[in-house]
Amino acid sequence: MKTTQILLVITLISSFSVKAQRVDISEKKDRIGEEYYLGYVSKIIGNEDDIEGQWYKALRKMGKLREEGNYLTVKEADLEVIGEKLVPVYSKLISADSYTEIWITGNRTLLSGDSLVLVNKKLQIFLYNFSLTFYKDKAQEKVDEAERAANFTQKKYKKLQADGIELGKDLEDNKEEIERLLQLIEKNKLETKVISQKIIDNKANQDSTLIDLERLKTVVEKKKEIKAAIE
Repeated sequence: MKTTQILLVITLISSFSVKAQRVDISEKKDRIGEEYYLGYVSKIIGNEDDIEGQWYKALRKMGKLREEGNYLTVKEADLEVIGEKLVPVYSKLISADSYTEIWITGNRTLLSGDSLVLVNKKLQIFLYNFSLTFYKDKAQEKVDEAERAANFTQKKYKKLQADGIELGKDLEDNKEEIERLLQLIEKNKLETKVISQKIIDNKANQDSTLIDLERLKTVVEKKKEIKAAIE
């Protein structure tokens, strides 16, 4: 039990010692097919499988997601910025030792002017919000974990308090029982002395009574002799 408690404390300390994550969105060119596109990138620290799963889920909210070669595409992404016009969106996931790089861009050859500005802004916000939500969700998991540990410890503390009260009552009951038994022992000691003295007195009475009995037997015999001598 002590080992489990120590490991729990170490886990919580390790969790709280991690520095707060910061979302940083920057521009970066990458190749889609034979062309290079200028897109936005976010380097997210976390489990690669978790990041990939959440990113796929986020892209599917834009539209139908497909894997094409080494990149992802939503050919008719609904960005809700330029009326009913749907925009092709491309994305790549690049794993590194300590982070996963998410890159996203739109097919800007189909856009121009204000529409291009709106798409750019929308994609930046989309990537930023995803990164922020991912970090916040992971932080919330740590909060939930810490709260569960705190609740568990609080329940344990309350139980220990209740057990302490019951143990205190048991201790008082035992003390009272010990006192009662001690008093009973003293009473028994006194009764033993009284009985012992009665035994001594009884033995003395037995001895004196035996003497009287022998004397009376002698008297009886003499009386019998006197009776027998009568003619």
